[in-house]
Amino acid sequence: MNHRLIFIFLDGLGLGENSGHNPFFMQGRKGFFHDLLQDIPSMKTSVETDQLVFCGIDAVCGVDGLPQSATGQTSL
Repeated sequence: MNHRLIFIFLDGLGLGENSGHNPFFMQGRKGFFHDLLQDIPSMKTSVETDQLVFCGIDAVCGVDGLPQSATGQTSL
């Protein structure tokens, strides 16, 4: 079986709570991610199909302070 893995990092854009502070959760806003996941992407969104696994990952690795995207991406 041939498996492929693609990590997609959107620097500066994280998955948040289902609130007005999450750009994916703005009222009336549906698009690519909603169509792909059949849900609004948030930290609570988890989708697994034969073609896709989508889940939030904590890139801070337990280190206090603001996340450093390059460090988190490299470690993941």
